[in-house]
Amino acid sequence: MISSRFNLNIIFYLFIVTVFSMMVSLFLLQLFAGILSLFWLFESGKNKKEAIDIFAWLIIVFGSVRILSIIFSNFPSVSYQAFYKDALFYLAFFSMSFYLKVLDKEKIKK
Repeated sequence: MISSRFNLNIIFYLFIVTVFSMMVSLFLLQLFAGILSLFWLFESGKNKKEAIDIFAWLIIVFGSVRILSIIFSNFPSVSYQAFYKDALFYLAFFSMSFYLKVLDKEKIKK
């Protein structure tokens, strides 16, 4: 049997705290990315079109193929969860790309 020289209670609680902090971190990431995406959705369409570059077009093509593969998947229950997560990721990408171009360069460097 494998054993450890450290107190297993400490290891157990460190493991629990690590998992908890990762879950909280993912929750906060999704929350802030969602809020940023909502702000981006209410921006004018003209400004959003001007912010799209070649990298954004590649993400649009890849995201479209990914979302189509999720929609036509043989496992709908798992696919719907992946769809929500991927949709948030793609919206967050475009909102971050847009706001990085809008923000002052000095503020971004800081």
